[in-house]
Amino acid sequence: MIKKTFFMLVLLIFAIPSSISLGQETPEGPYYEVQSGDSLWGIAQRFGVSMTELAEINNISDPAQLKIGMNVIIPGLEGLTGKLTTRTVKFGESLKSLSRYYQIPVSLLARLNHLTSPGEVYAGYSLVIIENETSDLPYERMLIDEGQSL
Repeated sequence: MIKKTFFMLVLLIFAIPSSISLGQETPEGPYYEVQSGDSLWGIAQRFGVSMTELAEINNISDPAQLKIGMNVIIPGLEGLTGKLTTRTVKFGESLKSLSRYYQIPVSLLARLNHLTSPGEVYAGYSLVIIENETSDLPYERMLIDEGQSL
């Protein structure tokens, strides 16, 4: 009886499809971690990709499959790896200053954001960046907020 139970348990373990895992692995390409309130359409808009392509590359047949904490691979950024996030550009920031702050080359920031000229970055612009998890940011930057002056 014990041998039969063990044998059935082994069969069950190997019968589970490889796409199902206990913990989600980090994808090889650039990815975004789904947050509360995200939708497939919203993520596609945020990263400038088509919703169809986003669903295809992530094997999502139903947009309701998105779960908080799920890693969604962002297509169109071949050769890049890491966690992508977005942030709003503040008044006084430029592509060059953001490049220095996040320690990301200007050319990579331009590629991530589908920019053709540095002048396309303005206050209020939603900028895509790769999170730098290995090192702390080099300094704290003081910026002028709305209603403030020098």
